[in-house]
Amino acid sequence: MERRDNHFYPTYFLTIRSTDPPYDSPNMFKVGSIFIPVTDIEKSTAWYQKHLGAKKIESWEDGAGFYLPIGSTQLTLVKVESPQSTEFIIKDNQKNSYYNFVVDNIETPHQHFKNNGIATTEINAFGVSITND
Repeated sequence: MERRDNHFYPTYFLTIRSTDPPYDSPNMFKVGSIFIPVTDIEKSTAWYQKHLGAKKIESWEDGAGFYLPIGSTQLTLVKVESPQSTEFIIKDNQKNSYYNFVVDNIETPHQHFKNNGIATTEINAFGVSITND
């Protein structure tokens, strides 16, 4: 993330490996990492490890990198000075998340969150939304 005018803007990186398909391949991209703004790295690290099973790869002064046991996309927690929205507004003032997590059985994590005092919406056609204060 790049900081300009007291705002953070996403920075996009492409990492090319020798095993990547040729550039003219329609399958040449995949998501490498999702950058999540947090105000407290230690508290957020503990939350992602406990509730999402994230495994720490490395940490540094203003961030920490993780992987999830399933899939290859990494998560990066980036320290920010004030809370940042992880949602954007679409038509009719409806909120949409920048990213989501996929599970095979929505009931199990939903119950896990509720049992651990994490505010959640009820299960609906779009899944579940959680709020971590």
